[in-house]
Formats: sequence, structure tokens, C-alpha cells
Amino acid sequence: MPNIQALSAPIVKAYKAGGYGLVFVFVGTMLLLLALFFGKGALGYVVGVVGAFMILAVLGLFYIQDIKKLRDVNNTIRRNQEPIDTVQETAIQMTDLAYTLQALAFKNAEEIAVAVTQVRKTVKDATAIPVLSNIPGIERIVRITDNDFIVRADDLSKSIVATTIATKAV
Repeated sequence: MPNIQALSAPIVKAYKAGGYGLVFVFVGTMLLLLALFFGKGALGYVVGVVGAFMILAVLGLFYIQDIKKLRDVNNTIRRNQEPIDTVQETAIQMTDLAYTLQALAFKNAEEIAVAVTQVRKTVKDATAIPVLSNIPGIERIVRITDNDFIVRADDLSKSIVATTIATKAV
């Protein structure tokens, strides 16, 4: 019994590491070595042919399962090269646009912050007037002006940078 365990231990390790394919390559290699060193006559040739067949079968299955799929994917990419290039070019243009908008917003950030603050103040003053506070939808306008992005108009530059970084990540 210990001899069987000693012989099967490498096969079990090969199976755990790489599945049946690795087992067949291992056993095929062992058969080839057995035929080379101990095989004499027709039996040696039969053992060698079986070992070679096991290795070639694994290579054939590997080609069919993996390499052929990679070739098919490569052919699909080649057929769709123009749309892929268009999408990549659009992504590059969108990134450039985001950087341009960032530069424009930085250039005018102070004026934008002042305008947003004035609009918030005007809306607050208008809602304090009883006649205007009864206008339908005025609550929604107040909620918009109380939005975190509007309230933090002074942090406009930080918000622009965060948005540009998020756009670049996409």
C-alpha cells in the first residue's frame, strides 16, 4: 500500500495544481521516460506512443479550448476596429473637454461664486415675502438653492477638480 501512495502522490498533486490536463501531461511524460529507459521491443514503442498521444491530446484540447477562442476574439476586434477607435477617440475628446471646462471654471470661479451667493440671497429674501411664499413650486426653488453644491459655492474649485478627476476615471 505505501508504494501505491508513493506513486500516486505526484499525480494527485498535479491534479490539484492543474486539473486533468496537467495529470495527462505528467503521466504522458512518465510513460515516455519509461519507454525510453526501460522499453525494449514492441512494448516500449506502444508505451512511448501512448505517452506521446496523451501529451499531444492535451495540447490539442488546449488549442481548441483556449487558443482558438483568443483567435476568434482577435478577429472580432479587427472587424470592429473602426467603432473601437471611434469610442477611444471620443473618450479622449471628452477628457480634453473636461479639462477645458475646468480651466474655464477656474478662470471664472470667483464670479460664479458671487453670482450663486447673490441668487441664494435673492431667493431667501423673496420667500420671506408672504405673497411670494405662496407661489406653487417656491419650496422646490428653495430646496435647489439649499443644495450642498450651491451652498458650497466657495468650494467651487475643489468641486470642479473632483468632477474632472471622476470624468478622467471613466
